[in-house]
Amino acid sequence: LMRLPRAPVPRSLRGRLLGLAGREIGEMERRWPLRAAWVLGLTAAVVGLGLLALSRFAPERAPMRTALAKEQQADAVAEFAIAMTYLHRSALIAKTEVTQAVGGGLRDAVAISREAARDDKRQRKNGG
Repeated sequence: LMRLPRAPVPRSLRGRLLGLAGREIGEMERRWPLRAAWVLGLTAAVVGLGLLALSRFAPERAPMRTALAKEQQADAVAEFAIAMTYLHRSALIAKTEVTQAVGGGLRDAVAISREAARDDKRQRKNGG
């Protein structure tokens, strides 16, 4: 193909080809509002049918809580309150025991430290 000479192209052919594209663009511009309305209507219909199908075939809503369910909920809340009371009391007991153990140990350590300091001071006074 590279070796073949260029074929002569009539000048009018280029103008006619460009004219065809211009006519199609003009026709598309005139038809655009009609196509846009058609697409919008079709979209609205599809959405409407989808909502209708969803409302018809959707599972039923859960029934309102019955008296039995409310009673079970009240029992669960009461059990939770008892558990929290037990936990609170256990925490208070543990806190007291830990405070006594740490505080007693700290008091003993300070007392021993004071006694050691007194003994050290006495030995220095006595020369040795």
